[in-house]
Amino acid sequence: MIDHFSDLSANERTWLAWVRTVLAIAGFGLLIDRLSPPGTTRGWFAPALIALSAALLLAVTVRFYVTRRMIRDNSDDSERFVSAEGLLAGVVVLLMLVIFVFLAGLV
Repeated sequence: MIDHFSDLSANERTWLAWVRTVLAIAGFGLLIDRLSPPGTTRGWFAPALIALSAALLLAVTVRFYVTRRMIRDNSDDSERFVSAEGLLAGVVVLLMLVIFVFLAGLV
């Protein structure tokens, strides 16, 4: 049996959930690009969302590998990730505000 299988598989499921979120953000950017009338937010909004999703994917992938190493080594360095989790939460809040502004027609 694999040591810490339950923890390792939970870590992988969390990473896969973030990957689905990243794909949804990038897909939303492409959708906005295709549905926007020419001359509005087409020029910067879709590439910004795709860049945001790429940065988010990089951050959660690093988090996945570090967490996997911590699980395998039985270490507890969870305080290191308080800022990473805050950053990810901030990115999601920022994304929701951008979506609100776009859907409200303020841009």
